Amino acid sequence: MTKGVIRLDTSNMFDEAIGGKTICVEDMASDPRVLYPIDAQRERLVSMLCVGIVFQARPIGTIQLFSTQQRQFTEFEKQLLQAIPQLLAAAIENARLDAQRNKSESIMRRASGG
Repeated sequence: MTKGVIRLDTSNMFDEAIGGKTICVEDMASDPRVLYPIDAQRERLVSMLCVGIVFQARPIGTIQLFSTQQRQFTEFEKQLLQAIPQLLAAAIENARLDAQRNKSESIMRRASGG
Protein backbone atom coordinates (compact mmCIF):
# COMPACT_ATOMS: atom_id res chain seq x y z
CA MET A 1 0.00 0.00 0.00
CA THR A 2 1.27 3.46 -0.88
CA LYS A 3 0.63 6.08 1.78
CA GLY A 4 0.94 9.04 -0.54
CA VAL A 5 0.50 12.62 0.59
CA ILE A 6 -1.12 13.16 3.97
CA ARG A 7 -3.42 16.14 3.58
CA LEU A 8 -4.09 18.49 6.48
CA ASP A 9 -7.83 17.93 6.17
CA THR A 10 -7.37 14.19 6.76
CA SER A 11 -5.09 14.52 9.79
CA ASN A 12 -6.13 16.42 12.90
CA MET A 13 -2.63 15.93 14.24
CA PHE A 14 -0.96 17.80 11.38
CA ASP A 15 -3.72 20.41 11.35
CA GLU A 16 -2.97 21.08 15.03
CA ALA A 17 0.76 21.31 14.27
CA ILE A 18 0.12 23.88 11.55
CA GLY A 19 -2.01 25.73 14.09
CA GLY A 20 1.01 26.13 16.35
CA LYS A 21 0.78 23.09 18.61
CA THR A 22 3.78 20.83 19.20
CA ILE A 23 2.61 17.24 18.74
CA CYS A 24 4.20 14.47 20.81
CA VAL A 25 3.38 10.84 20.07
CA GLU A 26 4.94 8.31 22.43
CA ASP A 27 3.65 5.18 20.68
CA MET A 28 2.73 5.48 17.02
CA ALA A 29 1.26 1.97 16.97
CA SER A 30 -1.43 2.79 19.53
CA ASP A 31 -2.03 6.55 19.15
CA PRO A 32 -5.39 7.06 17.38
CA ARG A 33 -4.08 10.22 15.65
CA VAL A 34 -1.58 8.20 13.60
CA LEU A 35 -3.06 7.43 10.18
CA TYR A 36 -0.75 4.51 9.30
CA PRO A 37 0.19 2.72 12.55
CA ILE A 38 0.99 -0.58 10.82
CA ASP A 39 3.38 1.17 8.44
CA ALA A 40 4.99 2.95 11.39
CA GLN A 41 5.56 -0.42 13.07
CA ARG A 42 6.99 -1.92 9.88
CA GLU A 43 9.35 1.06 9.53
CA ARG A 44 10.23 0.76 13.25
CA LEU A 45 9.00 4.27 14.02
CA VAL A 46 7.84 4.37 17.61
CA SER A 47 7.77 7.95 18.90
CA MET A 48 7.33 11.21 17.02
CA LEU A 49 7.66 14.93 17.60
CA CYS A 50 5.98 17.23 15.06
CA VAL A 51 5.65 20.99 14.49
CA GLY A 52 4.13 22.97 11.65
CA ILE A 53 5.89 25.23 9.17
CA VAL A 54 3.90 28.35 8.40
CA PHE A 55 5.18 31.22 6.26
CA GLN A 56 3.28 34.51 6.12
CA ALA A 57 0.14 32.82 7.48
CA ARG A 58 0.35 30.14 4.74
CA PRO A 59 0.84 26.52 5.81
CA ILE A 60 3.83 24.93 4.12
CA GLY A 61 4.12 21.58 5.87
CA THR A 62 5.43 19.94 9.01
CA ILE A 63 8.74 18.86 10.47
CA GLN A 64 8.66 15.44 12.09
CA LEU A 65 11.31 13.76 14.21
CA PHE A 66 11.04 10.04 14.84
CA SER A 67 12.56 7.66 17.36
CA THR A 68 12.90 3.91 17.02
CA GLN A 69 12.36 3.55 20.77
CA GLN A 70 9.43 4.71 22.86
CA ARG A 71 10.30 7.93 24.61
CA GLN A 72 9.08 11.19 25.98
CA PHE A 73 10.74 14.14 24.27
CA THR A 74 12.40 16.67 26.55
CA GLU A 75 11.34 20.30 26.80
CA PHE A 76 14.68 21.26 25.20
CA GLU A 77 14.00 18.98 22.20
CA LYS A 78 10.53 20.49 21.80
CA GLN A 79 11.86 24.04 21.97
CA LEU A 80 14.65 23.23 19.51
CA LEU A 81 12.20 21.78 17.01
CA GLN A 82 9.89 24.78 17.48
CA ALA A 83 12.75 27.12 16.50
CA ILE A 84 13.48 25.40 13.19
CA PRO A 85 10.33 26.58 11.32
CA GLN A 86 11.18 30.16 12.27
CA LEU A 87 14.65 29.72 10.77
CA LEU A 88 13.16 28.17 7.64
CA ALA A 89 10.69 31.04 7.30
CA ALA A 90 13.56 33.56 7.52
CA ALA A 91 15.54 31.63 4.90
CA ILE A 92 12.52 31.48 2.58
CA GLU A 93 11.92 35.22 2.96
CA ASN A 94 15.62 35.98 2.31
CA ALA A 95 15.59 33.80 -0.81
CA ARG A 96 12.43 35.54 -2.04
CA LEU A 97 13.95 38.98 -1.47
CA ASP A 98 17.21 37.95 -3.21
CA ALA A 99 15.28 36.67 -6.23
CA GLN A 100 13.27 39.89 -6.36
CA ARG A 101 16.46 42.00 -6.12
CA ASN A 102 18.17 39.95 -8.85
CA LYS A 103 15.16 40.33 -11.13
CA SER A 104 15.09 44.11 -10.56
CA GLU A 105 18.82 44.38 -11.27
CA SER A 106 18.43 42.36 -14.47
CA ILE A 107 15.59 44.59 -15.67
CA MET A 108 17.63 47.71 -14.91
CA ARG A 109 20.68 46.32 -16.79
CA ARG A 110 18.55 45.58 -19.86
CA ALA A 111 16.93 49.01 -19.70
CA SER A 112 20.32 50.72 -19.55
CA GLY A 113 21.65 48.61 -22.40
CA GLY A 114 24.24 46.88 -20.20
